[in-house]
Amino acid sequence: MSTNSLDKVTQILQTSRDVKSFYQHFLALSASMSGAQIGVAWRGNSVPFQPICQVTVEDAEIARLSLTEQRHNELLQRSVDSRKAFIVMPETGSENHPPLLFGSIQRSDQTEVVEFILPIGQEREQHQEIVRTLDDYCAEASKFQESSTSAPSDDHTKKHEGGARSKNRPLTVESIGQYVHQIHSSVDDKKTMSTVANETRRLLDCDRVSVIVRRGGTFKVAAISGQPSVNQRSNAIKLLNRLADATLKTGQRFWYPDGGAANRLPPQIEQPLNAYLTNSATRSLVILPVYDQSSDFLEAEARSSGDQVAIQNVVAGIAIEQCVEQWKRSELVELIDVVERHASDAIRNAMTHRNLFLFPVWKLLGKSRVMTAARNLPKTLAAIAAITLLTLALCFVPANFTLPCEGVLIPSVRSRVFSDVDGKVEQINVTHGDHVTAGQVMLTLSNEDIAIELETVNAELDRQRKRLDENKVQRAVDRDSASDRSVRDNVQSIEAMLETLNRRKEILESKAGRLNVGSPINGQVITWEVEDRLKNRPVSPGEMLLEVVSIDGDWQLELQLADRRVGHLLKAMERSKKSDDSNKGLQVSYRLEADPAETFFGTVRDVSQVSQLTAEQQQTMRIIVDVDEADSKHLKHVRTRVTAKIHCGTRSLGYVWLHDVSEFFQSKVWFRLW
Repeated sequence: MSTNSLDKVTQILQTSRDVKSFYQHFLALSASMSGAQIGVAWRGNSVPFQPICQVTVEDAEIARLSLTEQRHNELLQRSVDSRKAFIVMPETGSENHPPLLFGSIQRSDQTEVVEFILPIGQEREQHQEIVRTLDDYCAEASKFQESSTSAPSDDHTKKHEGGARSKNRPLTVESIGQYVHQIHSSVDDKKTMSTVANETRRLLDCDRVSVIVRRGGTFKVAAISGQPSVNQRSNAIKLLNRLADATLKTGQRFWYPDGGAANRLPPQIEQPLNAYLTNSATRSLVILPVYDQSSDFLEAEARSSGDQVAIQNVVAGIAIEQCVEQWKRSELVELIDVVERHASDAIRNAMTHRNLFLFPVWKLLGKSRVMTAARNLPKTLAAIAAITLLTLALCFVPANFTLPCEGVLIPSVRSRVFSDVDGKVEQINVTHGDHVTAGQVMLTLSNEDIAIELETVNAELDRQRKRLDENKVQRAVDRDSASDRSVRDNVQSIEAMLETLNRRKEILESKAGRLNVGSPINGQVITWEVEDRLKNRPVSPGEMLLEVVSIDGDWQLELQLADRRVGHLLKAMERSKKSDDSNKGLQVSYRLEADPAETFFGTVRDVSQVSQLTAEQQQTMRIIVDVDEADSKHLKHVRTRVTAKIHCGTRSLGYVWLHDVSEFFQSKVWFRLW
């Protein structure tokens, strides 16, 4: 903490008339330092603790506290016993309650405790700085004696005169030189803004200095004196941002108070000003604009060209605040001019340096001297050599280019058995794993409608045959009579009806024959749990019942290749057709999930011309791979999952490793940009 801050406490020691007056000023100063809105001083020599006085910032909201009276007394007693400042954070579940700051002042035989309600949302580093500063304040305040108010001691007077520069004393060459040296010591923008804030506060002996920079179309606080970082979510920072945004856009200095009536301010400035003053302890304020070019440079250009000074853009600002007392504007103009001139140059130079093209790259290159130092040179050369060798290897070392995919293993000869008629599964003659021959009855269906209709047709056939015989006998008896023609007509109609009934009978017998479901090939039944799936179950035409495969025949893979990789496969197949090994096709290596220790091989036979959507909502292409005959003797697991790699020739090692990254940028970045 700077000596100037302790000088303010010393000044309060010398000017206070009594204890209450002293603590009123001390609480106001400490509240300004910590950002607190409420401060209370307590007598700590007896329990219960008695309040001395309370200071509340104008229009401050009374915060909710999650403390009982007993807990509050315990914290006050802890402050008396520890004699050190500390902060009490809200308990778990009470995050909306503010933290409390306690400090202890030991005055001869008297002990007082100061308590502050801090705003919600302050950073931990800010709390640490507040505790250290309050400890220094309390140590200085312990020198207060009621008798010292009328006749200040010589020691206090000498300390005050030697520790800080009086506001009425003119600036010295030494103080200005030190100020300029500090703010121009770096071109790093963050460091420069923090230095300007702290050194300006030291030079002017004010309470708070903030540096504000333009971010896009608005102004934001970038640094605050005495704070390592800026919490943009803080209510005070938000209000200061609004005020700075309104005032800096005018391009002029803004003073408060300005010596005139308040209604002279436009509402665009008056509203954020009133809001900020309501939520802070500020009594005097000046906001200085920082332009993109210095006035000396523009005036020199104007003199050389004969034109007027060009209009400048405001790129930053400096807010200087006084909380304990109001200053006289006439006494500060000279100091403000000095600060504006030198601080503006420092901020402008740092921002110009930060806005250089490819600044992060140049900053990194600027640190390269560390890598080329004598002790680090061997490591640097070794790293460069390793990177060079790796790059050459990625470009020129060939590697096998494979496309990973997944699929299933199945026999090449297989058949699915479907139902041809409506019916109910009456009898099941096979189970899973049974070997069957072509034509062997595996299932028997029943259909009462077919049986009843067939019985009806047979009965009708018998009746019509009897009628036909009767008419033939009648015709033989009455051959020469007049009724012969009528009998002949009856015989013809009956014969036509018999022919129709016979055709109908043949159709019904064919349907009845299809109720016995036979195997279409020699093979093995691979349908699982046949009895549970089909017993007494009604089936419809076209419904699959069983599946039979020829395990002893040839086998093949059905692979699913992601749609985004198909282009590599098609190009490899095109190259294979043009080579001498066009009859061999692309080679495939694969492993069974049932036996991942052994690798098998095959050849791509066919690639689907249409992509299909999988259950995982991915577009894939179906690829058929013939399995080597020598390997097929060991493959007996139908539809086992396999992990396969399709060999597409050789490419550079870098392409094999990084082609996915390249394709991602081509499709997701370059294509959308161009």
